Amino acid sequence: MYEREKQENDRLKAQVAQLEAKLKAKEQACAELEERYSRLKIAKALKASDADVHEAKIKVNRIVREIDRCIALLNK
Repeated sequence: MYEREKQENDRLKAQVAQLEAKLKAKEQACAELEERYSRLKIAKALKASDADVHEAKIKVNRIVREIDRCIALLNK
């Protein structure tokens, strides 16, 4: 009985490891898609007409602030 439970435990541990690997891959894919979506939104904003120039400037400023924050974190 102990051996059977031990085998079941080992099988479940392997299954958990496999599912965690799948989850990590899906999270990475999701992050990549979010990044692509963000780039598409930026491209659309930059391509926009004169009426949307203000929105484009706001987005560019937001991106610059994010880059500055990342640089500051890297310098720490």
